[in-house]
Amino acid sequence: MNETNQLRRLTLSALTLIAVLGLALSLLYPVLRAGFLTDDFVALRLIADDVDLDDGLSQSNQKALVRPYANKMDERYHLYRPSLLLSFGLNLLVSGPSPRAFQAVNLCLHLLCGALLFLLLRTALPRATLWAACGATLWFLISPLQIEAVAWSAARSETLSLGFGLAALVWRLRFPAGRFMPAVFCALALTCKESALLFPLAIVLLDGFDPSGLRPVKTDRRSRILRIVPLVAVVVFWFGIRWWIFGSLFGGTYNGQPLSGYLSDPVALGARYLRSMAQVFSPISSIAYASSPMTTL
Repeated sequence: MNETNQLRRLTLSALTLIAVLGLALSLLYPVLRAGFLTDDFVALRLIADDVDLDDGLSQSNQKALVRPYANKMDERYHLYRPSLLLSFGLNLLVSGPSPRAFQAVNLCLHLLCGALLFLLLRTALPRATLWAACGATLWFLISPLQIEAVAWSAARSETLSLGFGLAALVWRLRFPAGRFMPAVFCALALTCKESALLFPLAIVLLDGFDPSGLRPVKTDRRSRILRIVPLVAVVVFWFGIRWWIFGSLFGGTYNGQPLSGYLSDPVALGARYLRSMAQVFSPISSIAYASSPMTTL
């Protein structure tokens, strides 16, 4: 009887999630009409200069796409985000410079993040109702703040890092004894965006809680250390590869400014966050970007 009830609950959760994803898809689909924007052109030009667009997924193109994992991509690109560049390169070689194809991939990744968030909520908050988890997931998917994640191809860095980070959290909660997969997901998240450093920290903090309800529990110290070591190793290796490529732990620039300086002004940083939060209450049409067609590289 218990197995039957559990199967019914799982079926209901799956069907409800499919309905939420379908509703989000129908609302976000018009965004695919947008074109390339700002940083999109920079990333695509870097990749186009490094591969042969007429040679498809040839061996030489594959080597070019994985080169940024251990080398600086270009003097014009001062960020360590090789998995992001790899996704752009595969997109470009398979579909060509089609804005809709890039945004379609962004939309699929965004929906996948929504599914992972739903799974995380159902795992971490078992006492919360199914409808509460659905409501939170739907708001995440269709919030005006999330339009950028679909319409702006360069925002794929956010989506990929979030997806890998959520996967790490879900794995940690569902398989508490697992040591390596959360570290693998965190490593992939860090190769998409620097802010993914928060995910290893979150997993370490979660390690002292019961995954069935996030209640503090006593755990064996040795087992806990063994679970944390792979995460620490990933972070140390990530800083090491940045030192190897950029010559400093916090190397790289954004908008022509070093990352350390970009984050050091709390007033300017706070103002940017306030402007972003204000968009939560803005009509979607007021934050839509003018599209820019791109047919040749």
